[in-house]
Parts: sequence; structure tokens; C-alpha cells
Amino acid sequence: MMHGSSACMSNQPREGLRRMKIVFLSFKYWPPDFGGEMLHCIERLQALAQRGHSVVALTRRPPGSSRSEQQDGITVQRCPVAGRGLVARLAYLLWTLKVLSLTPYDALHLNFMPARRKPTAALVAWLYGALAKARRARTVSVVAIADNDEEVWRIRGKDGALKRLYYTNVDHLVAVSPALFNALDHWWPGKSILLPYGVRDDLFTPLSSHERRLARRALGLPEDAVVFITIGSAGRRKGIDLLAKAFARLAPQHPNWFLWLVGPMSRAEGCATDEQELAEIMAPLQEFPAQVRFCGRVNDRGELRQLLGASDVFAFPTRREGMPLSPMEAMAMGLPVVMSRIPGVTDVACVDQETGIFVPVDDVESLTRAMDRLGGDPLIRLQWGNNARRRINREFTWNIHISQWERIYRDGAAMRTPIESDATVMLNAGH
Repeated sequence: MMHGSSACMSNQPREGLRRMKIVFLSFKYWPPDFGGEMLHCIERLQALAQRGHSVVALTRRPPGSSRSEQQDGITVQRCPVAGRGLVARLAYLLWTLKVLSLTPYDALHLNFMPARRKPTAALVAWLYGALAKARRARTVSVVAIADNDEEVWRIRGKDGALKRLYYTNVDHLVAVSPALFNALDHWWPGKSILLPYGVRDDLFTPLSSHERRLARRALGLPEDAVVFITIGSAGRRKGIDLLAKAFARLAPQHPNWFLWLVGPMSRAEGCATDEQELAEIMAPLQEFPAQVRFCGRVNDRGELRQLLGASDVFAFPTRREGMPLSPMEAMAMGLPVVMSRIPGVTDVACVDQETGIFVPVDDVESLTRAMDRLGGDPLIRLQWGNNARRRINREFTWNIHISQWERIYRDGAAMRTPIESDATVMLNAGH
């Protein structure tokens, strides 16, 4: 199902433009190691491959996997030495340096480095960037998450020195939110580009009334069910502990309300999952097993669309972000959002009291009240959900997003300011 002309045009090559060779360098690759930015990046590269560009991913090789294969237009080349330990990381470094020294390419996109420690990662990134410069290729990196709750981008001390080393030879730093862009541009004026996420509007479109009824029936929901859904790693950074406490307060009074948790629930599903922390976080929900669904990690995007389409409210009480993608995908599906107020970060796409409700960071009381309000008012859910869908389709379309990335890889957007588009004009002007 397509939505709007942008979805129909998203895979069309742009006439008259030279085809590029883009190398995506990441020790991790999807699946199984990805977060929101990693998945989004791979989908961007797939779209660019469909436009006729050559895209190669250089990544590690899990035991039992092939050395090379095609995945949706991307040529995935894996290190000859399998694994993720020290020997595999060193082998990956030497192998990629050899490949990058012998292969012509136009742009090198740096992602996960083959290093466990920040000093080593910074040195390796510096080395890759220097090699790309020698090959007259453009080097690009994305900054997608804030450093901490109080300070978006910390450049002081040892960590700051390592960041400067890491990004010395990177030509363009792509910030996904105004807050990150402002912080980066202060230290690297001319390198920084503001480009918020685009949403797969060819995929994340609302279910029809019939599809929604069928999806909810298949998921065992009663007709009057109200479903709160969240997507992300089940940890304190995403505020899942706050969500668990808030829902535990609401569940006894609303037996027809449900909470769906989508994301890694074990080390096997996500290597960053802290199972002890997870058990503590989920403790308040143990009393309501019939109302809580632990969906686990969902890799299939079509299945994720079905879960969002069967839900009513997207809850996202995060403590720290760059610019979260999952609330935007939920908004594209027509869901209102309850989310933390982190100016310039989570409020880039969502508008308070128009497409959802902002709550203070780390405030269970406010979160509970916001969920209670949206859960109990189907008319406002419909109105704000429609507003959310229109906003995403107007400002964050996939086709425009891919065209902007095409410009970054080709010429760094040919400017020293944020990429001009309807979305970034809106971002700079404020709400």
C-alpha cells in the first residue's frame, strides 16, 4: 500500500546524476546487531541502491555466514575471519584497510568501529578517514544520540579529546536533531549538517478499518481494548521503568487496557540488554500478566506495522535520545504519542497537544495522567492521530529524505548550513 506521491517516487533514479559507489563500513550489521539508526541507515542505503548507486557494506562475519551476498541491492562483504573477538577485530581492520586501499569509491560511511574501547575506536576512525582522503573520497558519519540527560554533546576532558580525534578526518557529520546539530556545529562549523529522519511512508501507512479489526482479532484483543505500545530497548534509558510503573497504576481500574513492549528482552535478542535491570524494571507488571504482552524483538517491518496498526497510543518516556525514529513511525500509522519533553530532540516531529502529549523527563505522575487522558478519550486519539499522520506525510517523507542523503554522499549537500527543505525550515523556525 502506497501513500502519496513520495512513496511512489522513492525508488526512481534521478536523471542526469552520476551514479556513485558508497561504502558502508560497520563491524556490526543488521541482523542481528542494530538499533534504530543502524536499521534506518541500511534502509536508506537500500533505497539508494534502488536508485542505481553501487552500495557495498564491509562488515564482520558471524560463524556460519557467507563471505559475500546481495541483500536488497546492497553487496554485503564479510571479513574472512569469523567472530567478534580480538582476533576477528584485528583481522577486520586489516582486511577493510586493504579493500579500501584497492577499491575506488566516492563516499565512505563510518558506522561501528572494530574496537571495544573509545581510544582504539577513535584511532581507527582517524585511520579510515585519512585513507578515504588519500583516495579522494568523501567521509560521512551520523551522530544520533545525546551524551546524557543534561548535556547534549560533551567535548571536554579525555572523552572530548577522543571525539576530536575520531572526527578529525570525517568530512560531514550528520546530526539527526536540531539539538545535536547546534552542539556539533559549535565545534565543527562547516562539517555539520542537520537532517532529521525520514519515515518509510511506503510501509508505515494506517491499516484500513477491516485490516485493523482482523489484526486485533488475531492478537486476541477484545473489541473495547485500548493498547499502549512502545518500541525500543527495554532499559532505563528508554524510560521503560517509568512506563511499567505508570501502567501498573492504571491497569487495575482499566481491565480492557493493554501494554505491548516491543524490543529485545534478553541478551540473545539484543547484546546490550541488561537482564538483571530488565527483571527489576518489569517487576510492577507481574501482577497483570493478562494485560501485558512482551513482544520481544521484531525484525520484520511488516509485522511491526501490524502491531502498530492494532494499537491506540504510542508511549515513549525516554530519558535520552538523539531523534527517536519509532515514535515517528507510529505517528505515520496514525497513533498519538505520549513522550518525554526533550527540546530539540523528541519534539522535532511531535507537537504537544496537537499530535500527542509531552511529559517531563523522569516524571511517573505526569506520564500516568497523560496515558489516562488518551486512553479514556477515543475522539482525541483519533484527532491527534490524524494530525500526527498528516505531519509525518508532510514534513518527513522518505523520497525527500533519500534525495537529501544522495546530496550528502555526492557533495556534502554543497552547503555549510542545514539542508534546506520544508522540514528543516520548519525546524529552524520552531513550532
